[in-house]
Amino acid sequence: MLTLGKLRPHPEFATLPAENPSKREGIILARKQLFAAALIMLAATLLAPASATAGHLKMGVYAPGQGIDQLDAYEQQVGFEQDYFMLFRDWAGTFPTGLSTTLINRGTTPIITWEPWGRSLDSINAGTYDTEIRDYAKDAKTVSGTILLRPMHEMNGNWYPWGADIAGNTPAKYRAAFKRIVSLFRAEGASNVKFVWSPNHNGPPSWNATTIPSYFPGDSYVDYVGLSGFNFGTIRSDTEWRSFETIFNSALWTAGRVSSKPIIITEMASGEAGGDKAAWIRDAFRVIEKDFPKIHGV
Repeated sequence: MLTLGKLRPHPEFATLPAENPSKREGIILARKQLFAAALIMLAATLLAPASATAGHLKMGVYAPGQGIDQLDAYEQQVGFEQDYFMLFRDWAGTFPTGLSTTLINRGTTPIITWEPWGRSLDSINAGTYDTEIRDYAKDAKTVSGTILLRPMHEMNGNWYPWGADIAGNTPAKYRAAFKRIVSLFRAEGASNVKFVWSPNHNGPPSWNATTIPSYFPGDSYVDYVGLSGFNFGTIRSDTEWRSFETIFNSALWTAGRVSSKPIIITEMASGEAGGDKAAWIRDAFRVIEKDFPKIHGV
C-alpha cells in the first residue's frame, strides 16, 4: 500500500540498543514526520494511468483516520478507486464489521493489520487468547466478502513486541503462533478470511533479507506474502536515498523462493529529503511492471 501522510511509528532503520530509549523515541518521531500527504497524492496521480489501469496490478492505500471519508478524499484526488484499504487494529478491539462491509460493498478489500499488543508469542501459543481469536473469526465470518488479515507483521524486525529477539521470541515461536491463528479461524469456518504473512524487507542481525525464510509458516497457512519497505532519504545522517529496487530486490527474490503465493507490497513510501519523491514512485512501478510480475498489489 502507498502510505498517505505521516507514517505510523515502527522504525525499521532504528538499529539501536534497548538501553537507549531516548534516541529510539527520536527516531520514531522522525519517522512519523517523514511523509507529507500532498506530495504522495501528487505522485499517485502521476502513476495512475500507467499502472492502475493496466488491469493486473491492484492498488491500495493506508490513510490516517482509516475511515470512508479519508478513502473518498484520496480516491477523488488520485482519480481512481482503490482495490485495497489498509486498517490497523489492536487485538484488544472488536472486529470492524461495519467498516469492512462498507468497503466490500464499494468494491474495496480491507486489509486488516492485526497487532497483538500486550500478548506475547508464548501466551498465544499456550492458548491464552484462543477465545479472543475465535471471537474475531466469528465476527469476520459474518461479513459477505473477502477480508485479508495480516497478523503480527514485520516479525523479522525488532520494533514490535512480537518481533525478533524481543522477550525471548524466536522464529519457531512466531511460526507456531501464526499457524495457531490460522487454524482457529479455519475451525470457526471463516473461509472468507485470507491470510497475509508480512515480513519487513530486512531485519537483524545482518539487516538484510536472510532471516525472512526462518519466519515462514508454510504455504498451507498463507494466502499472500506482504512486504514492507521505506525510502527514508537523507532525513538523518545515518540514512540515504534508496530506490525501490535497492530496498525490495533481495526481499522479493527471497519471498519468491520460500513461497508460491502472490506478493503484495503492503507498506511502502518515500521521503522527500535527498531526491525526487514523485520520480521515486514512478520508478517503483516501472520496476514492478518490468521485473516482478509476481507482485499482485501495491
